[in-house]
Amino acid sequence: MIKKGKIVIKITLALFFSALVCFTVIAGSAMAQTEPPASPGSNAAERALNILDATAQEAKIISSAQAAPTAYGIIGDVINIILSFLGVVFLLLIIYGGITWMRGGTVVGGGATKVDINKAKQIITQATIGLVIVLFAYLVTNFVIFKIIEVAVD
Repeated sequence: MIKKGKIVIKITLALFFSALVCFTVIAGSAMAQTEPPASPGSNAAERALNILDATAQEAKIISSAQAAPTAYGIIGDVINIILSFLGVVFLLLIIYGGITWMRGGTVVGGGATKVDINKAKQIITQATIGLVIVLFAYLVTNFVIFKIIEVAVD
């Protein structure tokens, strides 16, 4: 029984790291390259840096030099970072709840109780409710801010 559990853990880890590598490769290849017009007299290193800068601007990794950051843009970036962090926390809670649920139904060294399964259901439910509340709050805030800006501009 213990060997079977170790094999399952090894397979799960192998699948997880394989998916991690695949998604990293796919995300990296999505950065399409755009070539800016070559300035006369530039050497290869400057041209390569110009190409990299243009690609980063096109992929929205960096902002263009002409546009000065606005307060609204900075606040939007902070909100996006916070929401990304909360998305990662939600994902980790769902994974933890799922693993707890799977382990709750197995009999390893004496047996698991229904408490483990109920705990897993509670974790998944609370994580989902938390995500819905955060997303709803973001939508309401975004709507109100856009309406305030719309009224202020008009």
